[in-house]
Parts: sequence; structure tokens; C-alpha cells
Amino acid sequence: MSADKERTALDENGFFFTEKIFSNENTKNAREGLWEVIQGNYDTGVEPESRFWNPGDDPKSIIKIDKPHLCNTALFNLITDKNFGKELARVTGASMIQAWHSQAVWKPSGGGELGNAGWHRDIQYWPFWKPEGVFTAWIALTNVGKDSGPVRYIACLLYTSAAADEGLGVDLGGR
Repeated sequence: MSADKERTALDENGFFFTEKIFSNENTKNAREGLWEVIQGNYDTGVEPESRFWNPGDDPKSIIKIDKPHLCNTALFNLITDKNFGKELARVTGASMIQAWHSQAVWKPSGGGELGNAGWHRDIQYWPFWKPEGVFTAWIALTNVGKDSGPVRYIACLLYTSAAADEGLGVDLGGR
């Protein structure tokens, strides 16, 4: 997809999809690195900012860990990959891309409601940032099919002021 088409998608819908950026090896290393972080093993010696699941907790629950890239070299290398930053800058028109935060969300197979994050907008968790210029990048570390509970997007929700004020209690008009 060309930068023009991706930028149009971003401007019109509030999101876009890229072609594959990371090598299979880098993705595999990051997936294995994330599993190490989930198990409480930090090859950098740095603990995550916060954990919302620990070994011994319900294995069907969603696992959320803030700033795991600080705990594992392979995860750090993935989100700071220059090709990733260049692709995001190319599409957004930014002269610089910075990773402000990372969050790992592991949705165990068969978790049902326990593995469901629900509809939300990430910006609602960052009240100190203006929405302009803040983007969320979702990186799948495994093959993701419709049955696996992938991230889903609602086109144009970004531009619905009621969504920002009232959570997601808006009439989405069939979108």
C-alpha cells in the first residue's frame, strides 16, 4: 500500500495497516522474550513498570504488563526497530517517532470473557496527552485469525467527540 493510501486510511478511519515490517526471526525472539517476561524473567535486570498478572494467577485471564520492552532485549529491539519507526513516520508524515510506552497483552487461548479487553480507546488512559500526534501501534507476535480474539477497530471513532467524553457509549451508526 502506498503512503498516500495509508495516510488517507489514517485520516479517514483513524487507523491503518502496514505490510510486514519485522522478520520472522525478530518476531519469534520477541514472542519468546515476552514469554520470559510473563514468567518473571528479565534479561535486562529491569522489572516492568506494572504487572496485572503474575505466575500462579488464573491462566485463562488476560495478561497485561506495562513497559515489558525495558525487561527484555528482544522486545526492546522490536519496538525500537528503525524500519518500524521509518514506516510509521512515512505514513504519518512525522519527522520523528518516539516510543513513549509499551504494553504487552497476552490473551490465552480459551480465556472467554476473562481474555476480553472490551471496547476502549487507548487515549482515554493518557489524560496528560493531547490526541493529536499520539498513535497506538499494535504488533501481533503470533498469527492472528478471526477466532483468536484479535484487536478490532471502529472506523472514525477517533473523531466522535461523544466517544471521547462518554467512553464508547455512542451510536456507531452501523460502523
